[in-house]
Amino acid sequence: DRSTSAYQEQPPMQSAASPVVWHGMRAASQTPSFALMFAVRRKFGGDTLFPFHGATVVGDDVVSWIADDSSKPGRPTGSDTSPGAVQCFVATSTSAYAKSRAKALVTVPGTAPHQSLLDEVAKEMLEATLRLAGVTPKDVDVVHVAAHRWGAAFPGSETFAAAAESGGGCLSDFPRRIVGCGDFCVSPKIEGAVLSGAAAAARVTEMLADAPFASL
Repeated sequence: DRSTSAYQEQPPMQSAASPVVWHGMRAASQTPSFALMFAVRRKFGGDTLFPFHGATVVGDDVVSWIADDSSKPGRPTGSDTSPGAVQCFVATSTSAYAKSRAKALVTVPGTAPHQSLLDEVAKEMLEATLRLAGVTPKDVDVVHVAAHRWGAAFPGSETFAAAAESGGGCLSDFPRRIVGCGDFCVSPKIEGAVLSGAAAAARVTEMLADAPFASL
């Protein structure tokens, strides 16, 4: 567990002595990913690296998704298409690329090894993303680049059944008044997290109704 390996601390949920929630959370596998943000300065008015706002990348070893972050509503960089304006993009890695970086799972944020890892990943992902656009880092004016590790990006389905039985979409220990929720309980998507959170809220409401507030 990361709490033990990286921070030498007992996981908070383990100390709560709730087997239903603790083992349910541990059962879910995790697929890592890296996210890259980079910004380029437009050379010509109206030009852009990619002719879309967002796209799934198929068949690439490094990049799985690319989005034009400047195209989001309200972003000042999206409305300015003049020469010299900055345009921002976000790319996410494939799980295979993230898994190939085994040390990505053990480096501690805020340390030199962790920053070195992110610098290496940023360089490799930037090159891979620009290659998909048919250019190299030398062909564009890159004004910002940074990578972020997403150690538990996509959960597996191992906990879905237990969460459905335990709390209708969340892990629930009624006697101990403990609830665990997240996308790992329903589906590896934003909708999964929302539905699990709603199920947890309903379960907590039941707990509050069942016992005086002072006993919680």
